[in-house]
Amino acid sequence: MIRDLNEQLPQFYLGQATSEDLQKYWVGEAWRSVVGFGTTKLPRVMRIPLEQRGTLDVTYRYVQPPTLLSERGGVSTVTAREFWRYVNAAHAIEICEVRDYVYNVVEDQGLLKVRNFTSRLLQSGCPK
Repeated sequence: MIRDLNEQLPQFYLGQATSEDLQKYWVGEAWRSVVGFGTTKLPRVMRIPLEQRGTLDVTYRYVQPPTLLSERGGVSTVTAREFWRYVNAAHAIEICEVRDYVYNVVEDQGLLKVRNFTSRLLQSGCPK
């Protein structure tokens, strides 16, 4: 499930999916957070206009795969360690991060959706 929702993010960050598309797996604060990152923070940091974000290269991989920590009261807690890489070749900008994520997932209309999440930066900088 976490793998499915993460597949949507690079598409959205590159302008190949809409904020409405994200609502398949993201709700509430989690949805606002990823939309804000993809439409404001990422284009600003990568020095690219929002309408040109398709020129970015965005990839990720799991350092530690998603793991179910707990299920309580209809809320599942999942953790994952993820490596994300963002590149704007036109401006020679490359950002890499390894983060621990904790996702709180709820069932909504028969689908599991992320209601909120937290992340903790473990490492920044791209491998040479």
